[in-house]
Amino acid sequence: MDILKNLKSIFIVQDPVAPDNTQTETTASNETERNIDSTTVTASESKPASSQTTKVEAKVEEKFLNVLYNAIQQHGKEGFDYLEYKQSLTSLAKLSMDEKTRFQSAFAVAQTMGATPNSLTDAAKYYLDVLAKEEKTFEETLKSQMQKQIGDKQTEVEKIKANISEKTKQITLLTKEIEAHQKQLLDMEQQINEASNKIEGTKQNFLASYNQIADQIRSDIEKMNEYLK
Repeated sequence: MDILKNLKSIFIVQDPVAPDNTQTETTASNETERNIDSTTVTASESKPASSQTTKVEAKVEEKFLNVLYNAIQQHGKEGFDYLEYKQSLTSLAKLSMDEKTRFQSAFAVAQTMGATPNSLTDAAKYYLDVLAKEEKTFEETLKSQMQKQIGDKQTEVEKIKANISEKTKQITLLTKEIEAHQKQLLDMEQQINEASNKIEGTKQNFLASYNQIADQIRSDIEKMNEYLK
């Protein structure tokens, strides 16, 4: 489908500011894992802060939009379907016409290509399923990263706490060692805090990007069901 080469141009995006790191030959699932991997926290990145996880504001990100666009591209269907219809709608949006007329005018062209209201809504639902599968892939990768970046460190924290408790009984001889462990504990808790914040931010940014596209498709489905009768 030629339309897939310009897929981003048919969906309205709200000025995502993140740089585009997606290569077109990269699979969507691999790019999702790469984006989540980029949130890995190292000791050199840690800064003094509270151990409580702060609330992260969700935002649409270019890299996640590209992941979702690539998923649609990789599963695109041959022939005229929802994406071509969406392109017609986008083109007609530049003209002075109401929404109903725009949907009906785009459908008039679609009919010449063999499209029907059902075929268009079915195709739109198909692409929603594609996005849903990509979301599932994201969640599975996120879960793995949470274990890698948080779970293992939390286990280390518990071991350090137990070590501190034992050495406290020998305060006179082990004061210096306890202080060293306490510093290590603070550093580890800071890493957990930063990892939690980054992963939550990554999750929220993905969902914001996902919802931006999915909401448009759902809206188009509702309007097609309303207007194309």
